[in-house]
Amino acid sequence: MEYECEEQEEEIVFKEECLNGPLALKVDSSTGKVETCGSIRERAIKIATELKHMNVTPEDIIMVCVRLHPEQATILLSIFLLGAIVAPIDPEMTLTEMKETLIKLRPKVIFCDLRNAAHIERSLMEAKLYKQVHVIHIGGDPTSKKSLDSVLVKEPDISFQPTIIQDSKKKICLIIATQGTTGSPKLVCHSDYALTYQIYLHRQIILETTSRLLSFFPLNWILQVVLCCLCYITSIVKVLPSSYSERAIVRLIHDYRIDTLIISTKDCLKIVKHDSVNDFNLDCLKNIFIGGDISTPLEIVNIHRKINGARLIQFFALTEMCGTVASFVSESFDFMSPASTGKLMPGFKIKIGDLNTRVSQPPNTWGELTITGPSAMLKYFKGNIPSSIYMEKGYFRTGDLAEYDSQGHLYVLGKVTDLKETESTKFCLLEIEEILMDHPLVSEVAVIADNKDIIACVVKVEYSNLTVKSLEEFIEQNLAPQMRPTKIKILSEFPKTNIGKTRKIILEQNYLKVPIQRSIGNLSV
Repeated sequence: MEYECEEQEEEIVFKEECLNGPLALKVDSSTGKVETCGSIRERAIKIATELKHMNVTPEDIIMVCVRLHPEQATILLSIFLLGAIVAPIDPEMTLTEMKETLIKLRPKVIFCDLRNAAHIERSLMEAKLYKQVHVIHIGGDPTSKKSLDSVLVKEPDISFQPTIIQDSKKKICLIIATQGTTGSPKLVCHSDYALTYQIYLHRQIILETTSRLLSFFPLNWILQVVLCCLCYITSIVKVLPSSYSERAIVRLIHDYRIDTLIISTKDCLKIVKHDSVNDFNLDCLKNIFIGGDISTPLEIVNIHRKINGARLIQFFALTEMCGTVASFVSESFDFMSPASTGKLMPGFKIKIGDLNTRVSQPPNTWGELTITGPSAMLKYFKGNIPSSIYMEKGYFRTGDLAEYDSQGHLYVLGKVTDLKETESTKFCLLEIEEILMDHPLVSEVAVIADNKDIIACVVKVEYSNLTVKSLEEFIEQNLAPQMRPTKIKILSEFPKTNIGKTRKIILEQNYLKVPIQRSIGNLSV
């Protein structure tokens, strides 16, 4: 049995709309500077013209190693207007990871901010590509030939026209790396159509009521790209934060009348517990997108109690689906389904496969989530991964343990490999994590397991005196015997991805004796 939401028929004209954008795109809260679409469009055309002079074609790859710089939107827009392939890559990669990525991608041009320039150029030398790749620095000496400023002082080409892709469903437009929480990151190829479909989903459904957007959550690259494009073709104003603190977030929401906030669940909980939440009027806040990891019903209720005028929106996204596939879109949060990630977006279909037989399951039955939709990936970049491993009759195998109810709400419990079975019961490691997070001195939890041990890795609240013994007593009182960890590790911090997700693969390598065997799908989210 499958569950689906019908695809919306929408004329996709993103590049044409780029030439006639609305008034404001973003506000830099540190300077108060407002960027209009006209000024960004002019600079994007200058950059696109310069890329043409470098003989960049629609088949060439341009790497963007810029995470939070105000010029990020300008650079992305210039590449899309030119019709080239954009590859946003985390600048914090290790030297070895960056070298391997460069050898795979062989980009024509790399944009990077000055902080990462030395790292990028060292990686290019290691990859023996230094003389073959143009590197453009953002910041630094404006007279340098490598500086973006030297490009932006030139006059714009008033006759410039964007490159229109003829076969938008097959041409690679975007290459995105997976997060690598449970394995090595993979490079995912998406079409121009897939990206545009996600832009219009956010425009018409997810962010339909948004006018001013603020994000303190280190977004994954897919969502960053979508938001940059979305803010350009709509009147949504993206406010760029200058600093991070609970009080700074609350003040920005008040001062700039922010109606939509994108933030991690953990950071949102810190805000609602902070005294400053009572010092400012937050009635303007209508939407809070929370995420990062699966949010528990208790966390959602605690947030809603403090900011009850806003709707809390969880969403489920996959790199292989080019972004969001399920979300809450109703006017108010559905407290009857607090653990749900929402309902499917238009055009997507899911099946829940039995873990042993692979037979499609009915509603309210747990199994492996498989999914397909209009923004599904084209392929893994230059990978030797057989499609039979990650695809099943046209559906992508996510490796996620999930179910959906009769109302269409999707529930994601964790990874299939996190499901443990004893003689008397089945349980997921996430259930143990939820219980341990209730301990007042526990800041973060990651539970890992093999066929011998269940190990609870814990980061304690700063300056607290949490001990293994006190945690063992808590576990004995709150967990059934078969769910109790066999070992406890109190760590100073967890290995994280660039958007703050715990890299369990590293913890497993460090503490488990039996290696975990994962399928391609287990590495996807």
